[in-house]
Amino acid sequence: MRVRDQAAFYARLASLFKAGISMGQALEKIAKGSGVQASSELARAVLEAIDTGESPSRGWEAAGAPDLDIGILALAEETGRFSEACELLAVHYEWRMEVRQLWISGFFSPLMALIIGLVAYHGTLFFVVGAGAALASFVWVLTAFGAAWGLWYLLLQSAGSSEAAKVLVARISLSLPVFGGILLNLTRSRFFELAGEVYSSGGTLARAVELAAKGCGNAYLCQRLQDRSSHLVGSGSLSTFLKGESIVDPLGLEVIETGEESGQLEACLLRVAKRYRDEGQKALEQRVPVVARILTVPIVVVVFFFCVLNLSIAVFGKIWGMLAKSLPFNP
Repeated sequence: MRVRDQAAFYARLASLFKAGISMGQALEKIAKGSGVQASSELARAVLEAIDTGESPSRGWEAAGAPDLDIGILALAEETGRFSEACELLAVHYEWRMEVRQLWISGFFSPLMALIIGLVAYHGTLFFVVGAGAALASFVWVLTAFGAAWGLWYLLLQSAGSSEAAKVLVARISLSLPVFGGILLNLTRSRFFELAGEVYSSGGTLARAVELAAKGCGNAYLCQRLQDRSSHLVGSGSLSTFLKGESIVDPLGLEVIETGEESGQLEACLLRVAKRYRDEGQKALEQRVPVVARILTVPIVVVVFFFCVLNLSIAVFGKIWGMLAKSLPFNP
């Protein structure tokens, strides 16, 4: 299911729960009138699980829902707070859409400039040498872009083919210049927001860390934090658990320690999440457009000189042909 559909699905489910409708009735409404096939299929899968005596979270699991969704809804089954759980998931997926939109908007302007330049080039080529040459050049450009996109897709598929590859790529991504810091802050924001919400919903610290790790968006940090979450069982301290972990910086750790001492850990976790979110969003808005332009400048320069050279050759060839025809003697 697409991120947009996931956000809409959980937002509608939360609103139906608030209206006093039972789980079965809410899912029946979505199954019959959601307008999105993936949402209807998920609702039907959960209904089938309920009809056979299984828990709703089993239905989510049978439908192939993400581990985060299954974990949060399993916690909601224990606490009875389904409306809050669906609201949390809706906000989580809405934030993912917002981050994706920030990445797209950052790269939009330079890519549009490149596309406009190519369109102008092919228009000029059409008027100078005719439709045949312009069409051949257009097909060549499409083939080149298609090959580049196919290679990129294969690399992504290879990276996601195994858990070890995902963890390696996620670890490398945090070390990238410029982008690594942005990705880390966004990961931190997701982690602490989910941890705060899950903990305030009645989950233990160990459960909060486990579920927040699943939804943080980085496979490397997810694996590392999940492997150690058992250390929080009992009277484990979150600030002690997080010491030395890259998921938090010294200032964030200090706020969490203060929250544990004052008994306001949930509020402090959400405060830390907000700081990371603001920093990550600000960096996205300021740095990504600049970096996008820097990355696309070499491509634009190469394409520009290629177009100028190709047009010059075409114009020269046409002029030469006209001169050859006008000669009185043609051997």
